[in-house]
Amino acid sequence: MANISIKSLRDSRDVHDLTFYKFVMESLPVAVMTVDPELRITGFNSSAEEITGYSKEETLGRYCNQILRSELCKISCPLKTILNHREPIVRTESTICNKFGETVPIRQHAAGLLNDDGTLIGGLEAFVDISHSKALEREKANLISMFAHDMRSPLISIQGFVLRLLQNAVEINEEKRKKYLKIIKLEASKLESLIDGFLEYSRLQTGKLNFNFTATSLDKELIEIYETYQVKGSPKGIQFELRNMEPLPVVDADSKYLQRAFSNLLDNALKYS
Repeated sequence: MANISIKSLRDSRDVHDLTFYKFVMESLPVAVMTVDPELRITGFNSSAEEITGYSKEETLGRYCNQILRSELCKISCPLKTILNHREPIVRTESTICNKFGETVPIRQHAAGLLNDDGTLIGGLEAFVDISHSKALEREKANLISMFAHDMRSPLISIQGFVLRLLQNAVEINEEKRKKYLKIIKLEASKLESLIDGFLEYSRLQTGKLNFNFTATSLDKELIEIYETYQVKGSPKGIQFELRNMEPLPVVDADSKYLQRAFSNLLDNALKYS
């Protein structure tokens, strides 16, 4: 988005130009705000209304920093940079404070508005709400941190028992050696399961997760899960009860992911009960 040259609609007698201008402003899938050289708002489209919570009528004539209340307003206002230094564009991420006092992360682009003579008559700022993408970034970072933490435990256990076997190879009898190897195998299986889970998450993010649909008995799946969680809940004094008045149907499903869906629900029930 470079500096934009537009005809002065205020002086134009062509109603078609004005209609087209309004149509473009309202049809854009991003919030658009225009300002005069004093940074007073001269235009505010419906997407801007949606993100900020202010109506167009509430914003016209007011200084842009009174509406956006961005973290950049007092530091490095993109529009002020455009107007003062005639730089063609500023792209940045920031936050604004909407009408209801909520902080909204945005990605913004700013450009100067020029008349037919090339004179700077104001600025334009386009911005989008990136709350969803920021939440996904946090979720991804938390998930990666969780995987790293969970993988560290079996890895440390494996390293510990391997070190014992190496340092005390002569003193360790056959029975204890087999015991250590069984523990190593168990911890390695846990590590493999965690890695598989991480890879499945990655495939899910890229839309490449493959399901293996087969005839699956819901009764069988639920009974297996029920028995597993009876054992898990017992140390916490929590009992699960399976109420199944009628036989459940056989469905076309991937039993592994079906069990995982139920297991996630029950894990949360155990965690927060």
